[in-house]
Amino acid sequence: MEELRPSSSCELGRKEYWSEFYSTELENFEDYGDIGDIWFGKKNLERIVKWLDKNKVDKCLPILDVGCGNGRTLISLFKVGYEDLTGIDFAEEAILLAKKIAQNKNMKINLEVLDFLKEDIKSSSMFCKKEFHVIIDKGTYDAIGLDVEHVEEKRKQYINQILNLLSSNGYFLLFSCNWTKEELLFHFKEFTLHEEIEIPSIGFGGKVGQTVTALIMKKCTFLQDEDFV
Repeated sequence: MEELRPSSSCELGRKEYWSEFYSTELENFEDYGDIGDIWFGKKNLERIVKWLDKNKVDKCLPILDVGCGNGRTLISLFKVGYEDLTGIDFAEEAILLAKKIAQNKNMKINLEVLDFLKEDIKSSSMFCKKEFHVIIDKGTYDAIGLDVEHVEEKRKQYINQILNLLSSNGYFLLFSCNWTKEELLFHFKEFTLHEEIEIPSIGFGGKVGQTVTALIMKKCTFLQDEDFV
């Protein structure tokens, strides 16, 4: 399959954009109590919660949200009883907002400023000797593909980080509005498709398609005991 990518770069791939975005969101929360939007929408968040429940994921097992933003996904999981929740984001303003929202709601959620592409994740005290049974991404991998600088290297680093952090029998939940199912499976060769979350199609001009692709992936069995650098 020929390597594909979005046709043009976008400011959504830049850290500066998200720092400014969450600075505004933080002001809105402090001034009006507005906790902000749910990235990819409420329906897709509900699909995540429903899938975890349907598959009887133990609520004591660790869950990681990569690019957690304001923490809305983790807040929803906390509300239904999940206990070991961690969120990371490279925008300090996003983590500050997420912490304030969690504190306001008296929720215990681990939140840390961390650049997923640049840092040695395992050297962080939060991740030392820790693996996650579930890793969730709603838009972070998309944003990486929108930054044209060293995009192939960044995508490889992202995939290696997921491989290092995901437990041998864990689930990687990836939501994308930029890539098709076939493109994502081409990128994530080290994973096998466990399930595709069904999302209603839309029709326009005689054509039918999806605005979001949602895949549940697992490590390939021959890779489960390896470390990735």
